[in-house]
Amino acid sequence: MRYLFFAKLLLMSTALLAQTGNFFLSHYSPVTERFDNVCFDMVQDSRGLLYFATNNGILEFDGKQWELAPGKGAVYSLLIDPSGTIYWAGSTGFGTIRSNETGKDSLYYLSEKVSDVFKSIVVQEHIYFVNDESVFIVENKTHNITTISSSNLSGAFTGIIELFGEPYVTTEGGGVFKISNAKLEQTDLHLPAGVEVFSSSHLDENYLILASNSRVYHCDSNLNLQEIAMQDQAYADASVVVNMTWVNAHLIALGTLRGGLLFINPTTGGTQARSALSCGITIKASGWPTTTDSVALRLTCRSDRLVITPALKEICFVRYRLKATYTSVLRLDFLN
Repeated sequence: MRYLFFAKLLLMSTALLAQTGNFFLSHYSPVTERFDNVCFDMVQDSRGLLYFATNNGILEFDGKQWELAPGKGAVYSLLIDPSGTIYWAGSTGFGTIRSNETGKDSLYYLSEKVSDVFKSIVVQEHIYFVNDESVFIVENKTHNITTISSSNLSGAFTGIIELFGEPYVTTEGGGVFKISNAKLEQTDLHLPAGVEVFSSSHLDENYLILASNSRVYHCDSNLNLQEIAMQDQAYADASVVVNMTWVNAHLIALGTLRGGLLFINPTTGGTQARSALSCGITIKASGWPTTTDSVALRLTCRSDRLVITPALKEICFVRYRLKATYTSVLRLDFLN
């Protein structure tokens, strides 16, 4: 069967409630009849191409056109190692993206008989993949794989983060374990009881941790946490913060399930802007393929219907997620 790849451009300006004129938001969507554009992750390569993890494989976007590298199941996580190799993880295992005999990108498997791999990170020369039962450590040159299994002490794995060049796996009940020499070392981040680590984000040596209570914490090299006193914490609590990313040294973006985007100053906690979006979002920052003064954010709209999805642990800190509907690329322009 011959597949025709074409793009449909949808441009939507979105008003902001603060600092009018400093931000301009628009989004671009693939044609829904051709692609399943429910998106779970996003990365950008050295050429500026954007890659999106979706239910049908990996969507590629060059700023104008969309192409699909089909998979055998949903892809949940993407990353790029220092050499430029793109790794993926999903419902049928994990692997890399390679060009096939026709020159098209295709999904290549490194794993065997592995399923529901929902998160991955790169730390130095190793790639870490995680599902409920195991952490898989892949050496990026030889692709040798070491496996660490969960235990009664750790419980099921729920995620993996990087802090100051070290990998940490998060577990049910809020436990955090450092991965050292292919073993787990229990670590205490002194979060409130029952609060889980959701994600981490850093800009240079400035690290932030997002917790399941919709709080954002500064983290120092000794793993001491200091909560950011957000001006709109009540709004964040009601909206349920599910992801965050640095935009620049003075601005972070928080993605929420109910309240759109919240832009805050990470030093003062002051609100810089709110987006007037009516759907929940998760976000990840990257550069825009065709300009130097824009940032691309992954925008995931969700319905109000609750469904059980144990495979997608990125947003399962409350043991459910809202059913995804459509995903677009959200473009953030800085207008002076």
